[in-house]
Amino acid sequence: MRLLNNGIEEPSALAWEEEEEEEWEEEDKKK
Repeated sequence: MRLLNNGIEEPSALAWEEEEEEEWEEEDKKK
């Protein structure tokens, strides 16, 4: 989970964090 600058967790980030990770895996396969 990503943290805000003040160190508080941002629960709303969960869904798109997971989606971003999948995209990063796709990018890694292209390299």
